[in-house]
Amino acid sequence: MGLPTIAGHFMFKLLKSMHFRLVMGFGTSSNGFNNTSNDITGQGVLQGSSSAAPIFLLNSDVSLSAYKKLGTGASFSHPISGKSITKHVVQFVDDTSQFLNMSGIQQSTSTQSNISDSLAKYASTNAQLWSDLLWTSGGTTKPIQMLL
Repeated sequence: MGLPTIAGHFMFKLLKSMHFRLVMGFGTSSNGFNNTSNDITGQGVLQGSSSAAPIFLLNSDVSLSAYKKLGTGASFSHPISGKSITKHVVQFVDDTSQFLNMSGIQQSTSTQSNISDSLAKYASTNAQLWSDLLWTSGGTTKPIQMLL
């Protein structure tokens, strides 16, 4: 990603050793938390932290690259040139939309029922793949909406 090794190590050590407390109108919490809770390193970064964005971008790049390689996308043909492109996913901040159509699956099905079953199967597999990729990076998933 072009980040100097020394900067990456500095951020890792800083996040690993920081101890956080909740500050609110009633005062500061007596208990706190850190990034090594229960002897597990990597509990995440506080919302609004200046280091959250670059870490999120790094994780997202890895997750999106893995999803593109492993997931099933959607293929579209240009109406004039006929040139085909395949898209898998688009992401804006932490909102992600996955693409899927029968052209991306590249299989023939004879009935509408088979098409629906195929799309549902691949959409479910794609959704689980994305969930697994987010879990690997410390994220969580929200309920998934499927439009068929």
